[in-house]
Amino acid sequence: MTRKQRAIIAALALAVVCELSVLGGLVVWDSSQQTAAVVQVPQAPPELPAETPTPTATLPPTATPPEPAPTSTRVFSREEINEPTLARIADEVIAWRELQPLAEVDFQFLTLAELKERFAQYYAEEYTPEDIEKMRQAYVTLGLLDEDFDLATALVDMQAESIAGFYTPDEKRLYIISEYELVETEQKITFAHEYTHALQDQHFGLARLIDVEGNSDRALAARSLAEGDATLLMAVYAYENVTQAEWDWLAYQASRLEEEKVKAAPQALGKVSLFPYTYGTQFVLGLFFQGGWAAVNQANSYPPQSTEQVMHLDKYIGKDEPQSVELPDLASILGEGWEQLDRDVMGELVTMLYLGEQLDEGQAAKAAEGWDGDAYAILRNSQGQRLLVVRSVWDSAAEAQEFSAAFSDYVTKKYGGTLTPSAEKAARKWYDAPTVSVLSSRHGQETLIVVAPDRGSAEKVLAQFSGF
Repeated sequence: MTRKQRAIIAALALAVVCELSVLGGLVVWDSSQQTAAVVQVPQAPPELPAETPTPTATLPPTATPPEPAPTSTRVFSREEINEPTLARIADEVIAWRELQPLAEVDFQFLTLAELKERFAQYYAEEYTPEDIEKMRQAYVTLGLLDEDFDLATALVDMQAESIAGFYTPDEKRLYIISEYELVETEQKITFAHEYTHALQDQHFGLARLIDVEGNSDRALAARSLAEGDATLLMAVYAYENVTQAEWDWLAYQASRLEEEKVKAAPQALGKVSLFPYTYGTQFVLGLFFQGGWAAVNQANSYPPQSTEQVMHLDKYIGKDEPQSVELPDLASILGEGWEQLDRDVMGELVTMLYLGEQLDEGQAAKAAEGWDGDAYAILRNSQGQRLLVVRSVWDSAAEAQEFSAAFSDYVTKKYGGTLTPSAEKAARKWYDAPTVSVLSSRHGQETLIVVAPDRGSAEKVLAQFSGF
């Protein structure tokens, strides 16, 4: 085993600690210049008055000294002050990652207040309040958020407070968040992470990699390749450069972050946010030991297609791609007053988290493991009632049955009742209560679940799916 391989193995153990204390990432938006902090440094000492000879026999008259010359100053930005240090870090990243820069990488420092301002501006430009409310209700329906969670505020505050740096493919610039003039350990580690993103962008095109429309699971998987790569390099840099005293301080910061920020966020949403850094790093490490950085580079030409492939490297290597699943236009079927809030793909990760809202982590993970594709839709009527439809395909009929059994347990724990087989089909089961009607049906390797406000709405949806 080479020194580089030993260092990377050791660094993996540090990667999660690094990410909890230094949550860097790549963000795509347009930005404007920020005001740089400055310090004033004299360029030359002031001129002193010349001495005047005096007679020895008499006392000299009292002389008025001339006015001192004004001090000449030069304004240095934080970027200029820290450039030599950051240039050395960049050289280390280049050597470890084995990618030469194709252009100079611009960087800028932001304060936390400036970062929050940018986030607020970004979300105001990209989303209307109605968009965010639809997003919130979709997440609530999937069990990722509590009913009263303030998503609009969280999108700005929680993300801004947990990000230590980011890189923007549009600007080709990386940003470091700091309140101080000189970079400290946290900013150095962050720079290593974000500089890796800059190299990725120059060689592979990050915007192309993460620009995935209509499939959040695939977008999260592609992001995991980029973030896993940068997190691994960040951890290698830290392993090679951070002292024990600095590690103790970072560990303290990480413990406070977990208590104050990670725990403040809904657990499932936090797991989705951290997925590219945790599972992504393991995925990239697996590729590295398959074929070094060449294998990681090659993955940018064929990025992971699902969170399943990120969680199970053998699925990626074997090119076990998810199946495409279609859903009909359910809003028109349900009738007047219904609108679609969201239509997307859950993937293995969110399927696991959805079940994990009620089941223990092991059972939820095992039930989601056989995932092979899905599509879901969330709809809302004029009374504010929501309806969820999820059609999934599994690796085998046995895997589909295992998911159905786990979902049955989910229903029992969530609603306090039991799914009952229908007279028409044993694999079709219902649970009805005054405010909810739940359908779970299985057909070969496919499953269908419907969670509706009433039986009539659920039956309208069921009628659109042959075989269930």
